[in-house]
Amino acid sequence: MTRALVVLVLGSAALAQDVSVTLATSGGRTKFRMGEAVEVELRFRASVRGRYLVDTTETTRYGRVRRPDRFSIEPAGGAVDPYGDGPEGSAGGVFSGNVTGPQALGSEVVAVKLQVNCWLSFRQPGRYQLTAETTRVSTWGQNKLPLRSNAVAIEIAAPEAEWQAQQLRRAVAVLERAPLPTPAIGEDFDRRSSRNSTRRPCGRLERPGFSKRLPPHARWRASTRTGRKWHSRT
Repeated sequence: MTRALVVLVLGSAALAQDVSVTLATSGGRTKFRMGEAVEVELRFRASVRGRYLVDTTETTRYGRVRRPDRFSIEPAGGAVDPYGDGPEGSAGGVFSGNVTGPQALGSEVVAVKLQVNCWLSFRQPGRYQLTAETTRVSTWGQNKLPLRSNAVAIEIAAPEAEWQAQQLRRAVAVLERAPLPTPAIGEDFDRRSSRNSTRRPCGRLERPGFSKRLPPHARWRASTRTGRKWHSRT
């Protein structure tokens, strides 16, 4: 049993040498305010084409759920897990996101966009080294490969009073907006959209018109079944 485990670990390590993951901030930005969205990309590449798959689902984290990605910083005392007081495991939370399924890896980069705030809530200004660990890559036999990224230097600054006031006004406007209208039967609609803006998890506010750019699988249709309204994916 022990020998088989050693062989499995060594085999996974050998496979991982063919695959790399690079962590980078979106747009090359390195300075953020506390409370501001820290958006990053995981960029995957394989030296051998056709051997590996990567899960490209751009997930949003809800709760302390087991997950394919994990972020850490050094020094570690400047941030906490926003869901750290919740239960561990699948019962403690779920993921949602743009489900696109696995994609074959090769020499061309496959990027997955994520928001670090779903994993780390920064509580102190300072300079940090941000690192990601992920199990998004697997072989065709569904063996997941644990990968660790490079470290990216970021700076977290104390927010300005005017910026904080602006964020508060935007949040209040979202809370005070009118309820979504009831869709007509057969009408396409997005449950996350409204006339003004859409709040997404981890404190992000989307721009107006976000729902119009949703992929087909993220849209919903109103219909009837057994005399009552229900929602089904189109």
